[in-house]
Amino acid sequence: MHSISVIRARPLPERQSIEKELKEFGSTMVVTADELADVMRSWPHGKPKLGLDCVGGQVSAEVAKVLDKDAVLVVRDADVLGASVLDLTPITRAPLFSGVRRHGPAAAGHPARGVDFQ
Repeated sequence: MHSISVIRARPLPERQSIEKELKEFGSTMVVTADELADVMRSWPHGKPKLGLDCVGGQVSAEVAKVLDKDAVLVVRDADVLGASVLDLTPITRAPLFSGVRRHGPAAAGHPARGVDFQ
């Protein structure tokens, strides 16, 4: 299995530390959201069939754009990670006819929870 970890842009020393840690966990490659589309153009392993998002926002939108037709994007509850609001707007704008299924958190009491974004 091959995996690409998408991180937010960081200063070089911090990025190198995060890349090392993610590669030790099994990531094939570590990129920023801005680098993702370019990397996917030359990625020899085909389009991803599964995306996991624990952050939300624009990174989710970039991941959704590169997923294979009929792939699944799982959005984890950002509240668990200490964020007060999960910005799901960008991922609901993923290509409409891509067949990508987006599944979100199922806990009650949050406007974004229990929603299937397809």
